[in-house]
Amino acid sequence: MKLLIKIFAVVFINLYAINFASAESWGHHEKSEIQIMKLIKSISKDSVQLTNLLTSMPKGGDLHSHTSGAVNMEKIIHWGAEDGVCVDTATYTASLPPCKGSQVSMAQAESDPNLFNNVLMAWTMADFAGTLSNAHQHFFDSFNKFGAVLSNARADDELADILSAAGRQNQIYVELLQGLNSSAVSSATAKYFSSGDTWNEAYLLQKRNLIIADPVFISTLKSTVTDIDNTVTNARIMLGCNTATPDPGCNVEPRFLVSANRTKDRGQVFSQWVYAYELIQASPWVVGVNLVSPEEDSNSLLYYNDEMTALDVLNRFNNTTQGRRKGHVSLHAGELIPSVLPQTPAGQQQLSFHIRNAIGIAHAERIGHGADILNEISGAGIQDLFNTLHNQNVLIEICLSSNQALLGMKGNNHPLNYYIYNSVPVTLATDDQGVLRNDITTEYVKAITEHQIKYPVLKDMARASLEHSFLTGSSLWVQANVYDQPVADCSGDNPLNSSLSASCAQYLQTNQRAAIQWKLEKQILQFELAANTGITTVSLNASSIPAYNQTTTTLNWESSNASSCQASTTNGWSGQVPLSGSIVVNQKLTTTYTLTCNGNSGYNSRSATVFVNDPAGCLFSWAENNYPLLFSPTNYIIRVTPPYTYQYFKGTNSYAGISSVDNDVYYKGADGSLQDVGGIADWLFKAGCH
Repeated sequence: MKLLIKIFAVVFINLYAINFASAESWGHHEKSEIQIMKLIKSISKDSVQLTNLLTSMPKGGDLHSHTSGAVNMEKIIHWGAEDGVCVDTATYTASLPPCKGSQVSMAQAESDPNLFNNVLMAWTMADFAGTLSNAHQHFFDSFNKFGAVLSNARADDELADILSAAGRQNQIYVELLQGLNSSAVSSATAKYFSSGDTWNEAYLLQKRNLIIADPVFISTLKSTVTDIDNTVTNARIMLGCNTATPDPGCNVEPRFLVSANRTKDRGQVFSQWVYAYELIQASPWVVGVNLVSPEEDSNSLLYYNDEMTALDVLNRFNNTTQGRRKGHVSLHAGELIPSVLPQTPAGQQQLSFHIRNAIGIAHAERIGHGADILNEISGAGIQDLFNTLHNQNVLIEICLSSNQALLGMKGNNHPLNYYIYNSVPVTLATDDQGVLRNDITTEYVKAITEHQIKYPVLKDMARASLEHSFLTGSSLWVQANVYDQPVADCSGDNPLNSSLSASCAQYLQTNQRAAIQWKLEKQILQFELAANTGITTVSLNASSIPAYNQTTTTLNWESSNASSCQASTTNGWSGQVPLSGSIVVNQKLTTTYTLTCNGNSGYNSRSATVFVNDPAGCLFSWAENNYPLLFSPTNYIIRVTPPYTYQYFKGTNSYAGISSVDNDVYYKGADGSLQDVGGIADWLFKAGCH
C-alpha cells in the first residue's frame, strides 16, 4: 500500500511541477522553468554537470545546521595542529596538552598521511563501512572526539568557515544550532530541582524565577551576549567583508538557535531553555530554541512529554508577556527507527507520537527530520497528522544525507514525497555537513536523482527556507507557501531593477524576512536567465602532482561565464586570482586548495587536495585529476584493509588500490570486477610520484 501511495505521490508532484510552470506569474516564469527542467533531464545522468548547475542555483537558507558538526573537518585538524592539541593514536580522541601515553601532537597529522586519514575517518562519516547501528553510534561519538579542538577561541573561525561554505553554495541565510554556554547554566542551576517533583505551570514558572536570579545565570548571559557580537564581527573581518575582495560568506546572514541537550536531566533541559529565552531578549542574533542529541537516549525518551510541556509553558509566558521579543520553536522530532529504540512495546511506541506531541504540546513551528512520520499512528492517525502539519503551517527540515547515513532512509523509504503530496511545507538542510561530508548542493542533487523532484518544486523548497526562517518582520508574499503574489507594497517592482518604489523600499527596510526574500528572488531571476545562456563553471586541477617528499605543486584552473575568482587555503594561495591560470605554490603539508568564481548565475567552487609524503595519496589524486570518468569524486580518505591500501570514489562507485602482496595497482569499477592494472613502481613514475 505504501508503494502505491508513493508512486501516486511522485506522479502528483510531477504533474504539479508541470502545471506550476505553465502558470506565468511574478514568482514563476514558464519558459525559464520549462527550459531548466529540460536541462536537468538532459544532464541528470552526468553527476558533474548536474552538480555544477545545482551549485549555481540559489538555495536560500539552511535552517538545520549544527555549528560544531558543520565546520570543515580538515580545518578542525589544522586548527588542532596550530593550537597544540593532542590526539590519541588508539581512539583518535582530541584532548588539550600536554600529550601523554598514546597521545601525540595533532601537528603530526599534517605530515603523516596515515594519521591524518585515521583521524578524519574517526571524526567523520567519510566512506564509513559498517552496520546501520554502528553508523549511528559512530556519528554521535565523533563529536566527543574532536570537541577539544573547538574552544571558544575558535568561535570566530568556526562561523567564518560555515558562512563561507554557505556563500559558495549560493545560500544567503543560516540558522545555527548551538549551546551558547547553556550547559554552564544548567549545571549551576540543577540544585533547584528534585527528581520526584511534579511538573506543572506554576511549579515551572517558580523555578524559572530562581534560575534567572542565579549569579552564574546572570554572568553567563552577559558574557555570552558580548561573545556572540564579537564572533559575528570577527568572522566578517576574517572573511574580508569590508574589503575589495569579500568572501562569498559575506552575503550570508547568520542567526542562532539555543539547543538544549536532551540527554541531560529534564531540569537541566528546562534551565537551558529558560536561559535561551533570556538570550533571545538580550541578543538580536538569537532567534529561537531547539533540542539536540540522540532522540533515542534514555533520558530523551523518559522526559520527552515533560519537556514538551515545559517548552509550552516557557513559550506562552514569553510570547504573552508585554515587551518581550518573540521566541521561536524548532524541534528535532521523528529522527527514529525501530532498531535504535528499546525492543519492548513501550520502547517501540515512542515511534508513534514524537512529531505529534512536538507540534501539539510544544507548538513547534518547524520539525527537524520528521523521518518516522509513517509510524506516527497515535491520536487520529498518520493522515490526520499530515493534515495538522499543513493546517498549522509547520515546516519540515529535510536532511536527506543524514537520514540515509543514520536511519537507512533513502528514495522510496524516505517520506519527503509524502510531505509534498500532503502540502506540508518542506526545505532541504545539511544537518552536520562537516561530519557527514555533504553540502547543501548534495541535498538538492539527491532530491532530483533519488526523489524525482522537479525544478519548480525545488525552487519553492529554497523559498520555504526563508519564508519559515525566524527572521523578524513580515513575509514578501501575500499567502504563505504560495510564491506568486508579492505584497501590495512591492507588487509593481522587479527584483532585477536597480531602483525600488518608495513603498517597496520602506517595506523591505522594515521587514528583515521580506528583505532577504527579495534578495533571493533577484538571485533566482539571474540564475534562470544565466542557465539558458551558460552558468558559471570552475575547474581546478593539481596537474603536476608533487613527487614523494617534494614541497611544491602546480595548480591549473579555468572558469567559464565568471566575472571574478578567489582562492583560499591554509597554506598561502589566497585572494583574488585571474579567471584562468597556473601557479606553483610552496607546500610542506597535505593541503586542500579551493577556487571560488562568481558570475551571473552565482558562485561555483572546486577544491583539490594534494598530499605530501604519501605515494598512495599522490597516485590516487593523480588518477582523479587525469581520469575523472573513472575516479570522481573522492573524500580523500585512504583506507587500509590488508592486503590493500585503497580509496573509494563515490561519484563513479569505483576503487583504486595497492596490494602489499604483489605491489600491483588494482581497479574495481561499478560492475564489481577487480582488475590488476600493473606494478606500483610504473604507475608512480607515470604519475610523477617517484
